[in-house]
Order: sequence, then structure tokens, then C-alpha cells
Amino acid sequence: MLSLFKRLCVVAFITLFTHAQHYPMPVLPEEIIEETRPVVWNFGVSFGPRIFVNDSIDFTDEFFANNNAVFNQEDVNQFEPGFVLQMSFRGDMDRYLYPGISFGLQFEYMFTYVDDVQLQAVDALQNVVFDFDDDFITSHSISLTPTAYLRFFSLLEHMFPSVLLPNYFETFMYIGCRFQYNLYSDKAGDGLEIEDFESFNIGYEIGIGTEWYLWEQWTFSSTLSYATNISDFSVEVGGEEIFSAELDLTAIRLMFGMHYYF
Repeated sequence: MLSLFKRLCVVAFITLFTHAQHYPMPVLPEEIIEETRPVVWNFGVSFGPRIFVNDSIDFTDEFFANNNAVFNQEDVNQFEPGFVLQMSFRGDMDRYLYPGISFGLQFEYMFTYVDDVQLQAVDALQNVVFDFDDDFITSHSISLTPTAYLRFFSLLEHMFPSVLLPNYFETFMYIGCRFQYNLYSDKAGDGLEIEDFESFNIGYEIGIGTEWYLWEQWTFSSTLSYATNISDFSVEVGGEEIFSAELDLTAIRLMFGMHYYF
């Protein structure tokens, strides 16, 4: 019985081998492979703090110098770090452009709280004619950022096919132009009023990151980015402008996110 089984296996192997010699598997040309490669889309949600912040408000005296007083900007850098919530959509354009190049769109919400601002003005006799020490403003920023990505491992894999690269994560960098709309809540007391706040501004963002492949179409990412956000406004007391000011919320952000490929 065993001998018969061995004979059948030999016959089956010879038959399959002969069939493969006469009907080999088709080999697709490279251009056909490129045409049939699907475009890979990526949707992600990220969250993280603003770190290494250099937040500041630069006040320019519009009143006291004309009234024989000296204005001192004592401390306007006591900012809470705040946080960033981000949704991203990205398409890997390997099929249409060059492997490793992607384009995307980021939608972001950023919260920052400015507290403990200290301002003071004194006259020629060193009498205090203006003194402010209080919370100042709460900022809510919404931004839309078209982005361009460079995925390093995908690029190197295409340029050097014989080089073995890790297949469980990807590294990337990106750059984008930020279109930002800033909302604010006036927290200033002592009769100060924030006016003419520049709601819309254009900045830029640049970042680097790593994306780890988890299971099926899911990945986890960590990103370190630098984003600018600068707005002008004025400060009034009793309807009269006493300061023009610039609010700088530029910061480095550390983001962690989950992404789904489809």
C-alpha cells in the first residue's frame, strides 16, 4: 500500500513539473506592476502636548511715553503648555509620482491659556501710574494644513532594492503651510479690553516621525513637529488704545496617533 502511495506521488510530481515547463507563470513587466499598484490612503487621529514652548506677548507702548511715563514689560511668559488634537488624511502617491512621496491634509485644534501677565508703568517720580498682574487670554486655534511627506524607507527601498530594511516601521518627515483661525476669550481684568485681534494668519509646520505597523491596516505614530502661530491685537482702557501687541504661540509639539490604511 505504501509503495502504491509513493508511485502516485512520483507520478503527480512529474505531471505538475511537466505542466509548469509548458505553461510557466506569467511575468508582468514593471510598467504593468506599477499601473496595477493601488493608491494607499491613510486616515489618522493624533493627540499630544505643546512642549518646549516659547510663547510670548510683546507689548508696544502706545500711550505712556506720550504722557511722561515709562512702561515696563515685567513678565508675559507664564503660559500653560496647552494641547493639540489633530486629524490627518494622507495619500501615498507611489503610483503617480515617486516611491516615498505622499501628500496629505491636517485639521487641528490647539488650546493655550495665558496667565499671570505682569505689566507696569511709572512716571518721572517713580510713581506707579499703571499696574496689571492677572490672567490675560485663552486662545483656541483651528488650522488646516496641506502637507507633503517623504517616507525614507520606501524611498531607499526603491533606490537600493538589494538593501534589507526593517519592514515593521517607517520613518518620515513632512512640511506644510498652516492656515489658522484663532478664537480667544478675554480674561483680562482691571478694565483692560482686547480689541482688533487678528483672527486669521498663515504660518508653517515641519515635522519628523516614526510609524509602527501593528496589525492588519492599523499603525501607531509618534511625531515631533514645529509649528508657528503669530497674531496681532491691541489693548484698550476706556476705549483708548494703550498697547499694541503680538501674541506668539509658536511651539514644538509631541504627537501620538493611530492610523488606518484603506
